[in-house]
Amino acid sequence: MSDLKKFFKSLASSTPALKNQSYIYKREIDKFLERHFLLSVVEVMALLKIDDLTVLKAIIGDNKLFTVSDIYSQGQLGFPSFQFDLTNGSVKPINIKILRLVSSSYENWDLAFWFNSFNNNLERSYIEAMNQPEIYEELISAVESDLTTDIF
Repeated sequence: MSDLKKFFKSLASSTPALKNQSYIYKREIDKFLERHFLLSVVEVMALLKIDDLTVLKAIIGDNKLFTVSDIYSQGQLGFPSFQFDLTNGSVKPINIKILRLVSSSYENWDLAFWFNSFNNNLERSYIEAMNQPEIYEELISAVESDLTTDIF
């Protein structure tokens, strides 16, 4: 059983407040997956033309990509697709810049939710802003500002 499934199971078997928290978290994952799909390890390796898993692990370790626990696939790792330029088979360079800034503050699904959150200064989510090169400078400034004012 995956760590995330164990987490949900432990929450579901505890207090009513924790059961509700588990439900809310799972609902947020479902909402995210309605708009953004996950790529599997095999799909990412094919997309990036990588034939050695250690190379992919190094890319993740260098904060060029992040993964989430795919609760619908026996807890396998999933890669939120917005990180990739699917037309040329690469990681979006802006993704790397952002991950290097935020990787110590967020991880796993919390990072995916943060990317999907609306930023008032940008008037769009970080994911939407990542598809607009003309505002990359504003995007990086918004990320830096968000990290200095974050209450978590």
